[in-house]
Amino acid sequence: MGPRVTLIISLGAFWLAACDSSSGGTPPADTVEATDTAEPADATAPVDTAEPVDTAEPADTTEPADTTEPVDTVEAIDTAEPVDTVEAIDTVEAIDTVEPVDTAQPVDTVEPVDTAQPVDTVEPVDTTQPVDTIAPGDTTQPVDTIAPGDTTAPGDTTQPVDTTQPVDTTQPVDTTQPDTVCVPDCATADCGDDGCGGSCGPCTGTDVCQGGQCVPPGPSDVCAAGLLVADVPFEATGGWWSFSSHVMSLSSACPGVTTGGSGGEERVYRFVAPFTGEFHFELDAHSGSSTTMALYLVTDCDAIGATCLGGDRGFSSDVVVDLTVDEEVFVIVDVVGAASALTGFDFAISGCETDCSGVTCGLDPNCGELCGACAAGDHCGTAGLCVTGSDETGETCEAPFVVDALPFSASSSTVGADDDYVLDVCLADITASAGDGDAAGDQVYLITPSESGRYEAAFVFGVGFHALAYLSTGCDDLRYQCVDKVNPLCGVDYPSCAPSLSAIMLAGERWYLIVDGDADGDEGGYFLDIRQTCASSCGDRVCGPDACIGSCGACPTKTVCSDAGQCAPTAWLVVNELDYDQPGTDTAEFVEILNAGALAADLTDVVLEVINGDGDSVIDAVALSDAAATLAPGARLVIGQAAAIGAVPAGVPTITRSSSFLQNGGADGDAVRLVRAGAVLDAVSYEARVAVAAEGATHAGTDPGEGSLSRCPDGADSDDNAADFTLSATPTPGAANSCP
Repeated sequence: MGPRVTLIISLGAFWLAACDSSSGGTPPADTVEATDTAEPADATAPVDTAEPVDTAEPADTTEPADTTEPVDTVEAIDTAEPVDTVEAIDTVEAIDTVEPVDTAQPVDTVEPVDTAQPVDTVEPVDTTQPVDTIAPGDTTQPVDTIAPGDTTAPGDTTQPVDTTQPVDTTQPVDTTQPDTVCVPDCATADCGDDGCGGSCGPCTGTDVCQGGQCVPPGPSDVCAAGLLVADVPFEATGGWWSFSSHVMSLSSACPGVTTGGSGGEERVYRFVAPFTGEFHFELDAHSGSSTTMALYLVTDCDAIGATCLGGDRGFSSDVVVDLTVDEEVFVIVDVVGAASALTGFDFAISGCETDCSGVTCGLDPNCGELCGACAAGDHCGTAGLCVTGSDETGETCEAPFVVDALPFSASSSTVGADDDYVLDVCLADITASAGDGDAAGDQVYLITPSESGRYEAAFVFGVGFHALAYLSTGCDDLRYQCVDKVNPLCGVDYPSCAPSLSAIMLAGERWYLIVDGDADGDEGGYFLDIRQTCASSCGDRVCGPDACIGSCGACPTKTVCSDAGQCAPTAWLVVNELDYDQPGTDTAEFVEILNAGALAADLTDVVLEVINGDGDSVIDAVALSDAAATLAPGARLVIGQAAAIGAVPAGVPTITRSSSFLQNGGADGDAVRLVRAGAVLDAVSYEARVAVAAEGATHAGTDPGEGSLSRCPDGADSDDNAADFTLSATPTPGAANSCP
C-alpha cells in the first residue's frame, strides 16, 4: 500500500512543476476553501465561488495563510471507495484543511497519511490523461465538478474531491479519540441491569430481583402479579398459580373474621371496581378438599390488618364490600392448611350499582344500600324521605304509619328512630331466635284489612342490619299479643331465608307491625311490602272450612256447624263428674256422662276409655249403648262400682263394674275420654296432664279420697279441664253437681 501513496504525491509534484514553468515560476493562487462537511457536495450544481479569489494574497480560509507552517490535515483521507482516476476519486469523508495551502514552499504534509484504513485503489492511477483543471486563478467560472478527475484548483495536494457521489458527512471520522466500549458489570449482581443495557440474568422460580439479588417475593410482589379483574360478573375455577407463595395470612382484624391465620399459598386477583356499588365475593372449595380456605380483601398487601375491608374462612367463604368506581382492592384467595389438601376452588365476583336518586334515608332499590341518615331529631318516613322531629308518625302504636290501601310498599330506616318497644319472646313463635330490641330504634305500622284473608309482610333488610320484626294484635303485652316474628338472621347470615311475617286477618281487625333492631344499637334501612296473599270465600258462612283462612269460624260449645256454614244446636256428651279414689279400698268409683246439648245423643259406637298415664295406654273400654240407645238432652248416665250405683236416682241409666276400674293418678297422671268411631268427644286428665286425653294446658285436679272432681257450673265445657273442673266435697252420681 505504501508505493501507491508515494505515486500520488509524485504526481502532485509533477503537476506543480508544469504549472510553474507555464506561469513564469509563480504558482497560481490556491482558491480552495476548506471543505465544509456539514452539507454534502452538490454534484449537479457548480461549486459556489461567490467570494472572488484574492490572487495577491494566499487564499485565506479560517486564518491568513501561514507560509511558515506546512499544511495540517487533521482528518485522514477516507479511501473507503478505491481511487479511480478515470472516475473522480471518491472520498467518503470531506477533506478538512484547517490551514490553507502554503504556496511559497512545496507542499509538505507534516501529518502522514493515516494508514489505519489502507488506501484501496482498485486500479493504478492512469497518468496517460492529464488532470483536467480549470485555468489557474480563474474564479469567474464555477469549477466544473461533473467531469471525472476535475480538481478544484491547482496546488491542492489533497486527493481531488469526487463529486459524482455525495459526500457522506453524517458521521465524521474522529481520529483524535478511539471509540469508548461499555463493559458489563455483574460482579456483585445475580440479576437486573448490567450497566450497559443488558441483564445479569433472570431469577428462577418465584424469586424476584431486588438490588441485583434474587430474593423470595414479598406480599406486594405477589399482589402486583395478581390477575386483573375490571368487570362483573366474574367467575374462575382452578387451583394455584405459578406465583404461589406463602407470604400472607388472614388477620383477625379483618371485619367479619373471628379467627385469623392461614398457612398455605395464596392466589391474588387485582379487582378494580367498574362502578360505585356493592360487590359480592364468593369462594367455595371443591368437593373432596380436606382443608378450609380463607378469603380476604385488602388495599395494601404489606399492611393486611390495617387495610382489610372484610374476610371469611371455611369451605365456603363470602365477603360483601362497598366500593367506589375505579377503586382497586387485592382479593386474596388463601388456603388454611396445605395446598395439596385442596382439590380446587370456585371463585366468583358479582355486584350491583347503587342508585339513591330521590331517596335520602331509605335503601337504594338496586343493592339495598342505605342512602343516608336523617338529621338529629328527625326520622325516616315510608317513602325514604326524612320527617321532621315534630312529626311523631310511625314512632308508636298510638301514632303509627297507617297502611291505608293494599298492596302497600315502604322504603324506610330505623336510624334515628326512638326506642319504644321491647320483645323478649313471642309465645306464638318461640322457635325464632332473636334479641329483645332493647336500646334499638323501632317503627310501627297499623294494618286494618277491609276483608278477611291471609296477609303477608315481606322485608328486604339493608346490608348488615340485624332486624327484629313482629306482627301483633296489640302493643300492651307483646309476649302474648305477638302472632309472628321474623328471625333476625334471615336474609343476613342465612341468605336463603326470606324474612317475612304472615297471619290470617279478619275484616276490621287492627294489627300492628313493628320493625325493631335485634340487639342494642342495631339499626338500618329496609324495604317493606304488605299484600293480601289470598281472600276468604266464607261470605255469609260463620263456620266450616275455607281454602284461604282455614275456617270461617268456630261454633260455640254444644252447637255444631251445619252444611250451610251455620252453627246449630246438637247433642253434647261430656264427662261431667268422676270419683276415682276413696279412703281405704276403692269401692265407690264412678264416671257420670251428661248430654249437655239441645238434641238427643245417639249412643251407638260411643265408648268410655280408661287411660293409664304411664305409657298413655287404654286399659279399659265401656260401651255406653250397654245402658241405653240414646240419651236425652240434660240426661245423665253413670258407670261405676255397686256402692256408687246404689246412690244413683231412679230412672238414670247405669252400667255396673264389679271391681275397681279407674286409675288413681300419680306423677304421670291418668285420664278418661269419650270416643265415637275414633273421634274424641271429650277428655279429662287428672293429677297430671296426659297428652292423649287432655283439654287445656294442665289437668282437672286431684281427688284426695273425699269428694269428687265435678264440672262447675254443672255441665260447663270450655275445653279447658283446669277451668271447667273443681273438687266437690260431696259426690252426686246421676244428679246435678254440688259446686262450692
